[in-house]
Amino acid sequence: MHEMSVVQHLIESLDRELAQQGATRVLQVRLRRGSTFSEEALHQAFALYAPGTRLAEAELVVESVATRLTCDRCGHTRTVASQDVVHHLVACPSCGALQTLDEAHELTLVDVTLEAP
Repeated sequence: MHEMSVVQHLIESLDRELAQQGATRVLQVRLRRGSTFSEEALHQAFALYAPGTRLAEAELVVESVATRLTCDRCGHTRTVASQDVVHHLVACPSCGALQTLDEAHELTLVDVTLEAP
């Protein structure tokens, strides 16, 4: 599950940045995920990696948007789900062509709500 490593990196980066800013506790983290990211896996990863950080007690809120992909070969367009992606590859259900999916823009940190000092 790529969600695990992405969330681990996000939490570590946020925790470092919050430490530099002098923040002590995060109340909420809001993410926007493309349909290639499993919401359940994001929550599991957050629960695994947040303890012991400033995000330990934060509520994770995940907004969802559809990831649309058009086949380079046949032009078929569809919404791609997390179970359709294998090692950043997606097979077109119409012609079978493989496409690489750039998931770098599929998960966005929307905002972080901090406890007031």
